Amino acid sequence: MNRAPARAPRPAIRSDGGGWRAVRRRLAGTPAQLHAGCALLLALSTPAWADVSRDQAAAAAQRQTGGRVLSVDKAEAGRRTVWRVKVVTPRGEVRVVFIDAGG
Repeated sequence: MNRAPARAPRPAIRSDGGGWRAVRRRLAGTPAQLHAGCALLLALSTPAWADVSRDQAAAAAQRQTGGRVLSVDKAEAGRRTVWRVKVVTPRGEVRVVFIDAGG
């Protein structure tokens, strides 16, 4: 009988023979991708308890109302510190928006 020799099983993980150089080439990407990845990691590393800044409070109030920010002051509401943001809406109404300063 003429039988073909048995083949060795293929490994589950194959290597292209490039070693770490091939891995580095795959992970490196373009400088823009590297910059975007670093920005994402930096944003994710910001602690959840970080305080909301004056500018962030103003931006949040502006997004909520669609209006123009007139003033931003820190105030106490109960036992919490809040930003008191005065906004004039596109309809000309003056509104006060409270943004939690604790995040």
